[in-house]
Amino acid sequence: MLAVGRTGLDEDMLRGDTLGVVVADHSPELRALRDRPRIHFSAASGVDAVREGIERYGFLGTIQVDYGLDQNQIARVAVSNTIAAAVGCLVGGLLGDRFGIQRMLGLFLVLTAVPTLYLAVQIATVGLQQVPIGLLAGVIVIHGLLYGMTFGVHKAVFMGMTNPAVAATQFTAFMAMGNVAISYSNFWQGMVAE
Repeated sequence: MLAVGRTGLDEDMLRGDTLGVVVADHSPELRALRDRPRIHFSAASGVDAVREGIERYGFLGTIQVDYGLDQNQIARVAVSNTIAAAVGCLVGGLLGDRFGIQRMLGLFLVLTAVPTLYLAVQIATVGLQQVPIGLLAGVIVIHGLLYGMTFGVHKAVFMGMTNPAVAATQFTAFMAMGNVAISYSNFWQGMVAE
């Protein structure tokens, strides 16, 4: 989690178990936090300080940052990946309905490993910086499509296990726990990347 502070009222939040950014036009009370390792003092203010914090702490896809993509290139890959994942949800749902939810879920899970392993082999063979940008972006987008297919069918499996009388409550709880798992995993991924 990224905490951004400007005034003394933000000090407790910045001292918490978060990664912190203090904006350039901060109040004098926050100067005492300058020596804390998990707090970055930005030279920017407002949204620019938030963006700087996101870049500093590697909230963007780390392979894209390591590859050297600029913000516009990362944004294009991210938008393409998001669109591919949305299409994947629809396609996965249709295929799950047609050929069986559990069978398709298993297939999609296995297929998500294919682009990952392909990129891993390419990186091991020629090094990350030598992988063509089109290949890198293509693998990320194909993985997004396959992940979307998995995501769409995965939810259908859970909906099949719910009690129809309380399905909305059960599904909400399931989604909330899924979001906790994603947030927790991203947090630890960030800790390892540091």
